[in-house]
Amino acid sequence: MMEIQSDGIFLGQKNLGDSKYVAKVFSQDFGLISGLFRVPKHSGNLQAGEYVRVRWRARLEEHLGQSSIERLGGFDPLGLTPRAMQGLLSMSYLLQTALNEREAEARLYEATLYLLAAFSSADWARHYLEWERTFLETMGFGLDLSTCASVGCNMQNLQYISPKSARAVCREHGAPYRDQLFEMPKCWQEQSTDIVDIVAGLHITGYFLKRAFSFVETMPEFRRNLLENLADTP
Repeated sequence: MMEIQSDGIFLGQKNLGDSKYVAKVFSQDFGLISGLFRVPKHSGNLQAGEYVRVRWRARLEEHLGQSSIERLGGFDPLGLTPRAMQGLLSMSYLLQTALNEREAEARLYEATLYLLAAFSSADWARHYLEWERTFLETMGFGLDLSTCASVGCNMQNLQYISPKSARAVCREHGAPYRDQLFEMPKCWQEQSTDIVDIVAGLHITGYFLKRAFSFVETMPEFRRNLLENLADTP
């Protein structure tokens, strides 16, 4: 019999009927944990983003196993704005769909905690964008915006991003091919909170998410709505 316990972030659940659910938790010590659990009567449903303590046990590692989940409090997703809620649901979807079972991801976990705290701030969208970059990097598809992708180039005036290499390109080398490159958003060059730059950055991370993960082609509507709603921000 295997058994593990960890605090973590509740991501979502699938209803199996008869008060039984398959729950997914991004745990601090073991990464993604999936397990079958039963919701006690009058306890209320858990919401994505809530802090929980999960206990998982199974006869064999490859089994789904049984879980018990305790709500710890400290984060109220129902208090978020509709746009921030779309960001939360996008975050939860990416984590529960892409992470491998029971593989700890300490840096991504800390970034996720930081994002949850930032969702209540005015500039949460900028933090969400940076979280997607960290997610891509954790999954092995990070953007390298530190130096120019051109061989032997030491120039620092980075202005473009290559959709092929996911690397930055300087103005001089990129100008002849600018129609084939992404324009570098200002929020990745300086501390800009301009929503236009953030939306441009989300289009770029969205491109690489689709290239890296086939499931992103059918990403739920809330991420598409998130981009549309942010683009409409006055």
